[in-house]
Amino acid sequence: MQTDNPNITSSLFNLTFVLVTFCCFIQPKATQAEEICINDSTTITLDQITTGSRAIRNLVDEMAKMPLDLKSFSQAFLDELVYNYNSLSAHQQQLLNKEAIFTGRILSKNLNPERFNLVHEKFKEQIEYVRNIKGYKQGYGLFVNAASKGKGGQRAYLINLRNGVILEVYCSTAWRGTGYNKDSDKTPLGFFLSTSGRVSYKENITMTGSVTDMFRKLQYQRWLSEAKYLHRVSTKKEKAYICSNQFALKGQNIGDEILPLKAVDDLYKGDTVAAKVNNSNSAERHLYVHGTNRVDQLGMNLSGGCVRVSNIFSFILQKVFYAQHEKIPVFIDYVKFKEGKDENPEDFEHLLEDLEDHEAVFESYRVISQVHFLNSIDIRNKIEDKVIREIVKIFKTGPDNVVKVKIAASLPFPETAMRDWLMVKDSLELLCLKPYRYNYDLFGNYRNSEDVVDPALKKSITVDKAREIVQARMNFTQQYIIKRLAVELKKHEIDYKDIEHNIQFELNPYKMKDFSGKEVFVGFDISDMRRKILRHVEYLDSLAKYASFTFIENEDLGWINSYIDSKVQIFPRYVGGKTYEDVVTYEDALLAQAYIYTIGEMALRKLAVYEGKILDEEDPEFYNIYRKDNYKFHQLIDSFGSKELLKYSRDPHIKGTGTLSGELKQNNQRILGIIRVSEKYLSGFKGETNVLKVEQLLISNEPVFITSR
Repeated sequence: MQTDNPNITSSLFNLTFVLVTFCCFIQPKATQAEEICINDSTTITLDQITTGSRAIRNLVDEMAKMPLDLKSFSQAFLDELVYNYNSLSAHQQQLLNKEAIFTGRILSKNLNPERFNLVHEKFKEQIEYVRNIKGYKQGYGLFVNAASKGKGGQRAYLINLRNGVILEVYCSTAWRGTGYNKDSDKTPLGFFLSTSGRVSYKENITMTGSVTDMFRKLQYQRWLSEAKYLHRVSTKKEKAYICSNQFALKGQNIGDEILPLKAVDDLYKGDTVAAKVNNSNSAERHLYVHGTNRVDQLGMNLSGGCVRVSNIFSFILQKVFYAQHEKIPVFIDYVKFKEGKDENPEDFEHLLEDLEDHEAVFESYRVISQVHFLNSIDIRNKIEDKVIREIVKIFKTGPDNVVKVKIAASLPFPETAMRDWLMVKDSLELLCLKPYRYNYDLFGNYRNSEDVVDPALKKSITVDKAREIVQARMNFTQQYIIKRLAVELKKHEIDYKDIEHNIQFELNPYKMKDFSGKEVFVGFDISDMRRKILRHVEYLDSLAKYASFTFIENEDLGWINSYIDSKVQIFPRYVGGKTYEDVVTYEDALLAQAYIYTIGEMALRKLAVYEGKILDEEDPEFYNIYRKDNYKFHQLIDSFGSKELLKYSRDPHIKGTGTLSGELKQNNQRILGIIRVSEKYLSGFKGETNVLKVEQLLISNEPVFITSR
C-alpha cells in the first residue's frame, strides 16, 4: 500500500491549480448569460439549468462565498455540465432537477465564524496530525464526522490545509457504527489517503466519471445503468448504489501509533487502547468516499461502511483530486459536537430499506411483540401495501372473491446444534433431546457480550421454545392483518364479518429437511451457506468411515486421524492456578475442518470474481473451473480457508473469540478456537433463515411475496 507522502509546496500547488483551471476552461464554456450549441443545434444555458435544478441553484449561490480555488473547481464542473447537458438522458436530467441535492456551505472567519471556530476546535488535533505528522500543509483534506444525528450530525468537511477555510457538506457513514473487521459493514476511523493507484488486484480503485456518468451506478469497478426511481414508495424501492464518482479509501494506520481520535472520549468511553487503530484493510474492504443515489439519507449514519456524499459534491471533489496529483488526505473520527444520546430518525427502518437484511438483524430471535411489530416500519409498510391494500381492492370489486393469506416463519439453526448434525440428520426429531445456544447474534457479537442486541440470545433454546416463538410470530401477524382489514374495509362501507368467510389464513412454519428429504417442523431452518458447512461435515464423515487411510496419507487431514478411533478426548488447561478441561469430540474435529473448507471456498470464489474467471460468487461455472480433481480442490480450499481464518482471528479488533497462532491445526485444543472464530466469521448468514413471510393471493392466482429477509 502506498504511504509515500511528498509535501506539496505552495508554489507547486498554485501552479497545479492554474494548470487544472486552464485545462478545464479551454473547452467551450458557458457563463450564466452565454448560450452553447450542443449536438443538433440545440442550446442550453446555465440559467436554464439552475431554474430547473434546486441543487445547481444552491451550488451557484454558494460559489459567491467560495475562495478562488474552490470557486474555480465548481465552475469547471458547471461548464462541463452545460457543455454536456443535452448528452444526458431524459432520466438523468429528471434526476438532476428533482432528486439531486447540494448541501455545501462555506465556513470561514468572515462567513459563519461561530460554526467555523467550532469545527476547528473539534478537529484541531486531527488537522494538526494531517499537517504536521503526515506533512499535508497545502491543498485540501477531507475530515469526516461519523457521529450520529444526536451528537452533531453526519457531516464532512473539505478543509483548506493552508488557511483553514471549510466547505461543510452532508455525508453518511455506516449504520452499524464504527469498526475495522472485514465484512463488518462498519466505517473505520483514522487517517486514510484517497489515491488512484493500488498495490494488488484485491484493493479498491478510484474511478471518476464525466458529467455524462452522473447518477450512473458503479459495481465491481464497472459502470452500470442509471439510478432508477424519482419517487421511492414501498412498491418502488431503489437500493443504495455508488454513483458518479468513487474515491478509494486506503488506510494508513497499522496500529503502531496513538492517533488523536476524539472517539476515545466520545465513543469508547476513555479506552485509550482504541487510539491505536489498524485500518490498513480498508482498501481490501473496498471502502470509498462516493456519490450516492440515496441522497435522502445524507446526514444520517445509514451507509454500508463507505462515506456517502452527494453526486454534485463528488464532482467538486473530483476536481480537487486531480489538482492535488490524485491524492486527498482523509481523516475519519467520531466527534461529539453537543451533548445528547445517539438518536435515529423516527422512520429509521424506512430509510434502511435498501439494506436487504436489516429486518432479520432487528428481529433477532425474540417473539414479535405488538410494540416491536408496529415499530418495524418496513415490515408493516410491506404488509399494508402488498396484503391489506390489495385485499381491500379485491373485496371492493366483489364480496364473493376468495382470498388466501399464507404466513410462514422460522428461526436460524443454532451453532451448537451443528455439532449434532451427524446424529440428527436422519431423524430431526432428535433435536428435541437437549437445548441449544446461539453463540453469536446476527451482528457477530458473542452471546455473553454486553453488545448482544437481544438478551434472549444469552439463554439456551429448546425445539419447543423455537416452536412457540415461531407460532407467536405467525399468530400475531394474522391478528394484525385482521384488525387492519376491519378498519380499512369500513372506510368503504364493508363489514369485515360479511366477508370473513372468504378470507382463508394458512399458517405454515418453515420445515427443515432431513437426510431423506422428509420435512420436519422443529422451529429452525438452515441457510444455504450453513448447509454447505454440513455437507463438508458429511463428506469428511464418509471418508472416515469408508476411506480412513486418507486421513493418514493426507497431511491436511492427518490431525483428525486420532479422533477416528478415540471420539472424545479431554485436554487439561491450567489458568491462574486452576485446572480446566477442554472436551473435544470427533464431531468437533469434522466441524472445524468443514468451517475451514467453507471459508476457503468463499475466499476462492471472491478471487475468481476478481480475476474475471466467474461473473459472481454464485456462478456455477466455479466448480467446472476448480473442482475437476476433488482431492486437489479440497487441498486448495483448505489452504485458502486456513489463511483467511488465521488472518481474521489476528485482527486486534476481534473481541471475545481469542486468536489463532502458528499452524492452525497443530494441537487439539485449537479445534475449539477454530470453531469459535469461524462461527463469528459466518454469524451473519444465520439471518437468511430468520424469516417472517406473508403471501396473499386470489385463489388460483400467483402469490405476492412479503419477506423480512
